[in-house]
Amino acid sequence: MKTGAMRSGERMKATYEFGPVDHLYRTEFSIWPEAIERWKGEGLPDDWQESNLFMYDPPGVFQTGLNLDWCEPPFMPQFEAKVLEVCGDHEIIQDTAGRHLKVFKGRRHGFMPDYLRHVVSNMAEWEAVAPRLDPSNDVRWDGLADRVLTQRRLTDEAGGILDQRLIGGYMYLRALIGPEDLLYMFYDQPEVIHALMQGWLNLMDA
Repeated sequence: MKTGAMRSGERMKATYEFGPVDHLYRTEFSIWPEAIERWKGEGLPDDWQESNLFMYDPPGVFQTGLNLDWCEPPFMPQFEAKVLEVCGDHEIIQDTAGRHLKVFKGRRHGFMPDYLRHVVSNMAEWEAVAPRLDPSNDVRWDGLADRVLTQRRLTDEAGGILDQRLIGGYMYLRALIGPEDLLYMFYDQPEVIHALMQGWLNLMDA
């Protein structure tokens, strides 16, 4: 155990590296809205965030501000999120990755949707969507330098880490093609896989 107060970023790094800390780094985790509503019914106060009820440490990791996504392709522009059809207790929606999903009406969290359609099933569909991943699109870079400087200042103050997330190659393919169809496409249309991965490399490298 380390005595004396540590900055949140120092505490985070020491915790992950099994070094001496004044206390283990306590980070906020993603909580489904449905869980919060249930907890409120069981006594969670409305001001649980403002009062820092769970005693979270301040952030130790800061994002650069360049949105290269985590689970969906970093489209620019994104597809319009909209309801396509209402079917009793369910809705067919289009999400920002262009996928068609079947979800419970009025409830889109806390369960796995049915994936009905993805945006790429052949080379023509890839060529139609590829401009949304063009690294030369100036909108993608607007204000980035200022955002990075701000995030770097916050990182330095916390003694933390400046982080740039990017979607991994397989998750990128899965979000564009679908988990099952992707496995077939490796065999049936390897040229499409190659084209998609070249597009991924071009954007991530830029």
